[in-house]
Amino acid sequence: MQTTERPTNVNLVQIVSADLGNRFLKFLGKNGSVYRIPSFIYYLQDFQDSPEFIDDQSVFLEIADTRILVGKLAAELGGRATYQLDKSEVASLLLMAAIAPTPGSNLPMHIEQLRVCLPDSRDEQSVQNLKALETTRTLTRNGRKFTYSIGEVKIFNECAAAFRYAKKHDLFKHPDKLNGVLDFGGGTLLIKLFTPSGMVIREADITVDGTFDLARAIAARLLPKLGKSPDLSLIMNGIADSSYLYGATNLSFRAEFLKSHSELLDTIKILINQQWGKKYFPELGEVLLTGGSAPLLTDMASKPNSRFKLVPNHQYINVLGMSLE
Repeated sequence: MQTTERPTNVNLVQIVSADLGNRFLKFLGKNGSVYRIPSFIYYLQDFQDSPEFIDDQSVFLEIADTRILVGKLAAELGGRATYQLDKSEVASLLLMAAIAPTPGSNLPMHIEQLRVCLPDSRDEQSVQNLKALETTRTLTRNGRKFTYSIGEVKIFNECAAAFRYAKKHDLFKHPDKLNGVLDFGGGTLLIKLFTPSGMVIREADITVDGTFDLARAIAARLLPKLGKSPDLSLIMNGIADSSYLYGATNLSFRAEFLKSHSELLDTIKILINQQWGKKYFPELGEVLLTGGSAPLLTDMASKPNSRFKLVPNHQYINVLGMSLE
């Protein structure tokens, strides 16, 4: 697909980096700060009022006759989470939530390059869906009508963007060795190994289901206590805030979490031993734990001489890595 020709008389933005996560939408603002909002989408029905107040965790989009909420308000109204959808298919809506019009200007915005990441950039359908974003759109965002265009969509592998940031900021103790990135998100848990120059070693790739699948395992164990099918979003929220409480109830699922979490750790260890074995371990430096759910794997990093390391900005390292020149 040809890139959109740069229009004249516009507010020019060279790069926009967005991580269309399964749990949170993360993007880099114009001031260099990373923002995130819950990755939920809700279509308002004809009989429903438009929101009178939009908080900083929500975005209200009006596209022709369609009204859409993205973020916290969408979650509160029972909207669908991105981990329940194909995020490449809803990427356009998530992106519209991430792009804000320039304050004080009515000129169209032109983005020279939109940078987004996928679990696997070889997924042709997902790449095609994202490349379709190379277009011009007019919409109303939080009550303000504006137009933006995108010249080029550049797609990164999720772990590759994190590796890029780690190399730039000397996060690897042995940069001249093989190093890896484990990205643990809502939809997938990805582990990739890279050569010192940044080439991914495809035969070493490991993919496991993410926290959504962990929540399903907990839900199966919680069903007898609850008496009905649990809401997976409430379980994921309880995991995220470490309360292990089911919504606003006093029902604890800590015991169910510990069992399911232990099984997940065992699965990861078995797959790593099977996939890497003697071929990669001797040359392996470190594996960075990244992604929103990375703190669930601190046991892997706490053991003496462990080659797994949790990075402080684990939640945002992908979007920061994509933003580097």
